Formats: sequence, structure tokens, C-alpha cells
Amino acid sequence: MRLLVDRGLPAHERYRGAVVARLGQARIDEIFDYRKVLELGAPRMALVSGADLTPCWPRSTTSSRWPRAPRHRRGAN
Repeated sequence: MRLLVDRGLPAHERYRGAVVARLGQARIDEIFDYRKVLELGAPRMALVSGADLTPCWPRSTTSSRWPRAPRHRRGAN
């Protein structure tokens, strides 16, 4: 909890405990930028490692529109 308070998410008020802190537009934008990185990066990392993400995609989506895993050449590290 202390780590979250240090990051400014909850505010600790004496005799009341932790309460949700008010966030300005700049902080909200920053949080959503982090969320975008995680939401787009996690599937990409899973595809690179060979995971089958077929169950994660809606049935109405055609496979030609699914994201493709980056192609790596053998021995190109």
C-alpha cells in the first residue's frame, strides 16, 4: 500500500486510511499510455513465443486481419 501511496494512486489520510486520490488529466493520460503498452505488448510477446491466441479473438474476425508475429531469421540474434 505504501508503494501505491508513493506513486500517488491512493492518498493516505490520517485517521481515515487510504482513499482514492483525485487524478488530473495528465495523470489519467499517463496511466492509459502504460495500459496501451501492456495491452498491445503482451499479445505480441505471446505470438513471438509461439502461443496460440485463436481463443482470444472474436469469431467474427477473419484470420487475415489477425496480427502477425514478427518474423525472425535463424541465427539473427
